[in-house]
This record gives sequence, C-alpha cells and structure tokens, in this order.
Amino acid sequence: MSRTPQPTMRRLSAFVTVFTGVAIVVIGWAVWKLTPAGGATEARPPGVAAASTRPAPDNVPAQGRSNAAVVGAPAPDFTLTLFDTGETITLSDLRDQPVILDFFASWCPSCRAEAPSLEEFWQAYQSKGLTLLGVAIDDSEEGLRDFKDEFFLTYPMGLDKTGEVAAMYRVSSIPTFVMIDRDGQIANVVIGGMSRAAMAAEAEALLK
Repeated sequence: MSRTPQPTMRRLSAFVTVFTGVAIVVIGWAVWKLTPAGGATEARPPGVAAASTRPAPDNVPAQGRSNAAVVGAPAPDFTLTLFDTGETITLSDLRDQPVILDFFASWCPSCRAEAPSLEEFWQAYQSKGLTLLGVAIDDSEEGLRDFKDEFFLTYPMGLDKTGEVAAMYRVSSIPTFVMIDRDGQIANVVIGGMSRAAMAAEAEALLK
C-alpha cells in the first residue's frame, strides 16, 4: 500500500486552515452588514426609504439633545400635518391637556399588532381631554392610508417626512410612546409595545 508523501499532507493541512480562516472572515462580514444599526426593534421593508437624520433643532432642551427624550424635560414643540386631512397639529396648542405621542410605522409588526388596542384606547379617552397622536416615521402616505383603513383607526396621525420630530425626541426604535402632561413636560417614555391596560394606566396618571 502506497502512502501519501508527508509534504503533500502538510500542504493540504495548510490549505484547509487558510480556507477556514477566510470563510470565518466572510461570514462575520456578512452578519455585520445585515445587522440593523441603532437597535431598531423592527426592520424596514424593501422600498421604504429611511427618514433623513439631522441634529435636533435649537428649541430642544440641552439634556434632550444629548440623550433620549428625558422624563421631566419640556417636550420639544413641533407641527405635524395629518396625512389624510391636511390639517396641522402643533403640540404647544394642546397645552393644558395630556398628550401621548405614538412613534410608529405602518409596516412594523408590533405597531400593527397593537393598532386595535390603540383605537379602543382613543375611543375611551378622547372625551376625557386626552390626545393620542400617531407620528409615523420611515413610512409613506399610501402605507398609512392602508394601515388606517385596515384597522379602522380614527385617532389623528401624520407622517414625519424628514425625521425631524423623531430626532427631537431621540427615537431610535419603534414603537416608542412619549407621555406629555398638561404642563408640556415629558412624564414618561415607553420603548416597545404597550397593552391596553398599560395605556390606560398612563392615561389615568396624566389626567390626575
């Protein structure tokens, strides 16, 4: 029986080692490229462009510019155009009444799952002087229209086309809820979905 020459075995071993190393590098690079940046809870679908990011405007409190929306800080003012009616809502015009901002997207699975509960919440609390305002980011008017029709949503919502409002509140993942009290202060921030009961508890605290 003939034996494989020793030098040939060494060359084969070296080739396998090099090939394995290259494969590990390629796989690591691919995982890095496919991992979403910013810790977003949901990934955008193909064809939906990301909203442009920009520095927070000058009217954002100093601590709000360097961190996420800060509980106890003044809520940055903004004006949002409602996508279906063309009307505008300015946050400062809602002073003396609690406001809950819902940063969401029509393609976000978590946002879609909680949509019926949000509508129930709106029906229960709008007459008590509380405003629920949906702020859509990384979305389209067509997507919002389908979303609103599918879940029979009646609470006001608008498209943050430039990402300016999301930048003001340092929103890095969706859904994100920002609770604003009657004095225009940020009372609480919740990142992630909220149950109907959790929404009610936040509303009752704001209405006291």
